[in-house]
Amino acid sequence: MISQIYVYNRDHMDRFLRQAMNRVIATVQPSTWHLISIYTGESEHSSPEYLTEGAIKTLKMTGMKESLSLRFGDITDKMTDVIKMYPNIALFTKQQADAVVKFCNDRKAEPTDDVLVTQCDAGISRSGAVAEFAAEFFGIPFDVFFRQNPQIMPNSFVRRLLRESAGLTGEPAFQIRKWDDE
Repeated sequence: MISQIYVYNRDHMDRFLRQAMNRVIATVQPSTWHLISIYTGESEHSSPEYLTEGAIKTLKMTGMKESLSLRFGDITDKMTDVIKMYPNIALFTKQQADAVVKFCNDRKAEPTDDVLVTQCDAGISRSGAVAEFAAEFFGIPFDVFFRQNPQIMPNSFVRRLLRESAGLTGEPAFQIRKWDDE
Protein backbone atom coordinates (compact mmCIF):
# COMPACT_ATOMS: atom_id res chain seq x y z
CA MET A 1 0.00 0.00 0.00
CA ILE A 2 1.11 3.58 -0.55
CA SER A 3 2.86 5.00 2.50
CA GLN A 4 4.48 8.12 1.02
CA ILE A 5 3.37 10.59 -1.63
CA TYR A 6 5.50 13.13 -3.46
CA VAL A 7 4.43 15.87 -5.88
CA TYR A 8 6.95 16.78 -8.58
CA ASN A 9 6.99 19.21 -11.45
CA ARG A 10 7.91 18.46 -15.05
CA ASP A 11 11.49 19.71 -14.71
CA HIS A 12 12.12 17.45 -11.72
CA MET A 13 10.79 14.43 -13.61
CA ASP A 14 12.80 15.35 -16.73
CA ARG A 15 16.01 15.50 -14.67
CA PHE A 16 15.11 12.20 -13.03
CA LEU A 17 14.48 10.58 -16.41
CA ARG A 18 17.76 11.93 -17.87
CA GLN A 19 19.66 10.55 -14.89
CA ALA A 20 17.93 7.21 -15.27
CA MET A 21 18.77 7.12 -18.98
CA ASN A 22 22.40 7.84 -18.12
CA ARG A 23 22.21 5.13 -15.47
CA VAL A 24 23.29 7.60 -12.77
CA ILE A 25 20.57 6.18 -10.57
CA ALA A 26 19.65 2.54 -10.34
CA THR A 27 16.63 2.49 -8.05
CA VAL A 28 14.36 4.71 -6.05
CA GLN A 29 13.99 3.81 -2.39
CA PRO A 30 11.83 2.04 -1.58
CA SER A 31 12.34 0.02 -4.72
CA THR A 32 8.68 0.09 -5.76
CA TRP A 33 6.95 3.31 -6.73
CA HIS A 34 4.02 4.37 -8.88
CA LEU A 35 3.41 7.45 -11.02
CA ILE A 36 0.35 9.50 -11.93
CA SER A 37 1.43 11.90 -14.66
CA ILE A 38 -0.71 14.82 -15.81
CA TYR A 39 -0.17 16.82 -18.98
CA THR A 40 -2.09 19.53 -20.79
CA GLY A 41 -1.34 18.66 -24.42
CA GLU A 42 -2.85 19.96 -27.66
CA SER A 43 -1.60 23.54 -27.62
CA GLU A 44 1.63 25.34 -28.44
CA HIS A 45 1.94 26.48 -24.81
CA SER A 46 1.36 23.14 -23.16
CA SER A 47 3.35 20.10 -22.29
CA PRO A 48 3.19 16.92 -24.34
CA GLU A 49 2.48 13.60 -22.70
CA TYR A 50 5.30 12.67 -20.32
CA LEU A 51 4.71 8.93 -20.21
CA THR A 52 5.83 7.89 -23.63
CA GLU A 53 6.66 4.25 -24.31
CA GLY A 54 10.38 5.00 -23.94
CA ALA A 55 9.90 6.94 -20.70
CA ILE A 56 7.85 4.12 -19.19
CA LYS A 57 10.53 1.57 -20.09
CA THR A 58 13.25 3.71 -18.51
CA LEU A 59 11.22 4.54 -15.40
CA LYS A 60 10.45 0.85 -14.85
CA MET A 61 14.22 0.29 -14.60
CA THR A 62 14.21 2.67 -11.60
CA GLY A 63 11.56 0.71 -9.71
CA MET A 64 8.38 2.25 -11.11
CA LYS A 65 5.74 -0.45 -11.11
CA GLU A 66 2.50 1.12 -12.37
CA SER A 67 1.64 4.41 -14.03
CA LEU A 68 -1.36 6.41 -15.13
CA SER A 69 -1.28 9.24 -17.66
CA LEU A 70 -4.03 11.88 -17.66
CA ARG A 71 -4.63 14.81 -20.00
CA PHE A 72 -6.39 17.86 -18.57
CA GLY A 73 -5.71 21.53 -17.99
CA ASP A 74 -5.36 23.42 -14.75
CA ILE A 75 -8.83 24.90 -14.88
CA THR A 76 -12.03 24.42 -12.96
CA ASP A 77 -15.61 24.08 -14.12
CA LYS A 78 -16.19 27.68 -12.95
CA MET A 79 -13.53 29.19 -15.24
CA THR A 80 -15.82 29.66 -18.24
CA ASP A 81 -13.77 32.53 -19.70
CA VAL A 82 -10.63 30.38 -19.80
CA ILE A 83 -12.54 27.50 -21.37
CA LYS A 84 -13.88 29.84 -24.07
CA MET A 85 -10.44 31.35 -24.75
CA TYR A 86 -8.69 27.97 -24.95
CA PRO A 87 -11.22 25.45 -26.29
CA ASN A 88 -8.57 22.73 -26.70
CA ILE A 89 -7.79 22.63 -22.98
CA ALA A 90 -9.48 19.58 -21.51
CA LEU A 91 -11.38 19.78 -18.24
CA PHE A 92 -10.84 17.00 -15.66
CA THR A 93 -13.60 14.43 -16.14
CA LYS A 94 -15.57 11.96 -14.05
CA GLN A 95 -13.99 9.14 -16.10
CA GLN A 96 -10.51 10.38 -15.18
CA ALA A 97 -11.52 10.65 -11.53
CA ASP A 98 -12.78 7.05 -11.68
CA ALA A 99 -9.44 5.98 -13.21
CA VAL A 100 -7.49 7.66 -10.38
CA VAL A 101 -9.71 6.03 -7.74
CA LYS A 102 -9.25 2.63 -9.40
CA PHE A 103 -5.48 3.21 -9.58
CA CYS A 104 -5.44 4.01 -5.85
CA ASN A 105 -7.70 1.07 -4.99
CA ASP A 106 -5.33 -1.25 -6.85
CA ARG A 107 -2.41 0.12 -4.82
CA LYS A 108 -4.19 -0.79 -1.56
CA ALA A 109 -3.57 -4.43 -2.43
CA GLU A 110 0.20 -3.93 -2.70
CA PRO A 111 2.00 -5.97 -0.01
CA THR A 112 4.85 -3.46 0.44
CA ASP A 113 5.10 0.15 1.55
CA ASP A 114 5.26 1.88 -1.80
CA VAL A 115 5.65 5.47 -2.92
CA LEU A 116 3.24 7.39 -5.13
CA VAL A 117 4.60 10.23 -7.25
CA THR A 118 2.21 12.65 -8.91
CA GLN A 119 3.58 14.94 -11.58
CA CYS A 120 2.33 17.81 -13.73
CA ASP A 121 3.92 20.89 -15.32
CA ALA A 122 4.33 22.96 -12.15
CA GLY A 123 3.79 20.31 -9.46
CA ILE A 124 1.36 22.56 -7.58
CA SER A 125 -2.30 22.41 -8.54
CA ARG A 126 -3.35 19.41 -10.65
CA SER A 127 -0.86 16.93 -9.27
CA GLY A 128 -1.32 18.55 -5.86
CA ALA A 129 -5.05 17.79 -5.94
CA VAL A 130 -4.47 14.18 -6.99
CA ALA A 131 -1.81 13.74 -4.31
CA GLU A 132 -3.92 15.39 -1.62
CA PHE A 133 -6.80 13.06 -2.49
CA ALA A 134 -4.47 10.04 -2.42
CA ALA A 135 -3.08 11.06 0.97
CA GLU A 136 -6.60 11.22 2.37
CA PHE A 137 -7.52 7.96 0.62
CA PHE A 138 -4.51 6.11 2.05
CA GLY A 139 -4.76 7.70 5.50
CA ILE A 140 -1.40 9.46 5.37
CA PRO A 141 -1.21 12.00 8.20
CA PHE A 142 -1.87 15.59 7.17
CA ASP A 143 1.31 17.01 8.70
CA VAL A 144 3.56 14.37 7.11
CA PHE A 145 2.03 14.85 3.65
CA PHE A 146 2.30 18.66 3.68
CA ARG A 147 5.81 18.61 5.14
CA GLN A 148 6.88 16.55 2.11
CA ASN A 149 4.87 18.69 -0.34
CA PRO A 150 4.74 22.29 0.94
CA GLN A 151 4.39 23.81 -2.54
CA ILE A 152 0.97 22.43 -3.41
CA MET A 153 -2.22 24.44 -3.89
CA PRO A 154 -4.73 21.76 -4.97
CA ASN A 155 -7.20 22.45 -7.75
CA SER A 156 -10.59 22.39 -6.00
CA PHE A 157 -12.49 21.01 -9.00
CA VAL A 158 -10.12 18.05 -9.37
CA ARG A 159 -10.25 17.38 -5.63
CA ARG A 160 -14.06 17.54 -5.60
CA LEU A 161 -14.48 15.09 -8.50
CA LEU A 162 -11.98 12.66 -6.97
CA ARG A 163 -13.72 12.70 -3.60
CA GLU A 164 -17.13 12.21 -5.24
CA SER A 165 -15.81 9.33 -7.34
CA ALA A 166 -14.39 7.65 -4.23
CA GLY A 167 -17.61 8.19 -2.27
CA LEU A 168 -15.93 10.42 0.29
CA THR A 169 -18.44 12.72 1.96
CA GLY A 170 -18.14 15.77 4.17
CA GLU A 171 -15.31 18.24 4.16
CA PRO A 172 -11.94 17.15 2.78
CA ALA A 173 -9.56 15.96 5.47
CA PHE A 174 -7.02 18.50 4.24
CA GLN A 175 -8.34 22.05 4.22
CA ILE A 176 -5.15 24.05 4.71
CA ARG A 177 -4.78 25.06 1.05
CA LYS A 178 -7.54 25.71 -1.41
CA TRP A 179 -8.45 27.94 -4.32
CA ASP A 180 -10.70 30.93 -3.90
CA ASP A 181 -13.43 29.47 -6.11
CA GLU A 182 -14.75 27.02 -3.50
